[in-house]
Amino acid sequence: MKTYMKRTLLSFLIILGFTAGTSAQDAAALFKEKQPVYLGINAGAAAEVYFPFTKRDYLYETQFVKLQYQRLLWNRKKWHIQLLVEPSYYKARHQLLNLFYIKPSDAANFEELREKFTQSRDFHELALNVGVKFSLKTNSNWKPYALLSSGPMISSTETERLARGFAFSDVLAVGTQYQISPKARLDLRYTLRHNSSAGINRPNFGHNSGGLETGVSFMLD
Repeated sequence: MKTYMKRTLLSFLIILGFTAGTSAQDAAALFKEKQPVYLGINAGAAAEVYFPFTKRDYLYETQFVKLQYQRLLWNRKKWHIQLLVEPSYYKARHQLLNLFYIKPSDAANFEELREKFTQSRDFHELALNVGVKFSLKTNSNWKPYALLSSGPMISSTETERLARGFAFSDVLAVGTQYQISPKARLDLRYTLRHNSSAGINRPNFGHNSGGLETGVSFMLD
């Protein structure tokens, strides 16, 4: 139920972002016009040990690369909203640290599972996040922003917290972008990420991580 509520809240916030501060007529007119489109690439690293995640039942680390598509959706006086699409690849490493996280009541072969998951393992994740990016307009080349996105992902292996295969990747981030030329900008952000399957598969406790990423994007003609 908690996972369902979190995902419902995320969907509500995305819808709210699409509709806040503008009318349906404004949105329709904006889509008819040719709007700037940016394509870019970001790379970074994240782990469960970073703020605000402090529980140390497990180790979860990722190194990742993201392709980015950004298109202006709403343009207001002090801020604008962009559509954000991010196909992402994550190289992950996981290890169960708290031996007693797996209890005898969880499975008859609990000792076998403890032995299995306390071994460090590397695996891969593919995700496709779609969301919105809220950018504040300023009089300088620096522009702070916040973004919220969610989407499906595939994991190549299981852990004691998340089943192998289909799940969801939820991302919340704050950052800044620097306009280095009329058609190019640098990006730096702190990202929080949660993976879970919304109860589709078991187990479904999920993985959390926080980390830094940076990249560059270019405006298409």
